[in-house]
Amino acid sequence: MANLFFGAVGLMETYWRKLVFVTSLLIVFLLMAGCDEPGGPEQWPTVAETTIDIGTTIGSLAEVFALETIGVEGYGLVGGLRGTGSSQCPPRIRKYLERYIKRQLPEHKMDIDTLIGSNNTAVVLVEGAMPAAVSNNQYFDVRVTALTRTQTTSLEGGWLYRCELKAKGRMGGLRALADGRTGLYR
Repeated sequence: MANLFFGAVGLMETYWRKLVFVTSLLIVFLLMAGCDEPGGPEQWPTVAETTIDIGTTIGSLAEVFALETIGVEGYGLVGGLRGTGSSQCPPRIRKYLERYIKRQLPEHKMDIDTLIGSNNTAVVLVEGAMPAAVSNNQYFDVRVTALTRTQTTSLEGGWLYRCELKAKGRMGGLRALADGRTGLYR
């Protein structure tokens, strides 16, 4: 029984010796890691001393601007044509214009079919090239053309009711508005 007691004490002494040895090694390694540079913080280099002069940068030489334009298109209505318009309009475009007009003029009770179907109006394709970095109320040119396969003979003297333009080939997202009066309609 005494042998068992002394054996347990011997195991405890070995455990403590190993623990003290490992702890001592850990402390020595930590002290050595902190001793890489001689001297204290007063001798360490400052930020100004460690910056590197890289010379001229692209940002100091270049001016960033976008040369590309974004193609926009939409359908609209030209009024004031004095009988040179057409009542013809593809059903899909007519339905779109009816929804658009109702959204723009919710309080007005007007007969939209009569407006679109009058010979004094024409349904038109409106196309433009909008600058990529366009801002609110910035103007850009649009081309207004009568739809093919209609009886519209001239758009001269008419005005374009406000219409919605979207990026070509896209269903949603980017949006611009076009309206105006000009003698350049064809």
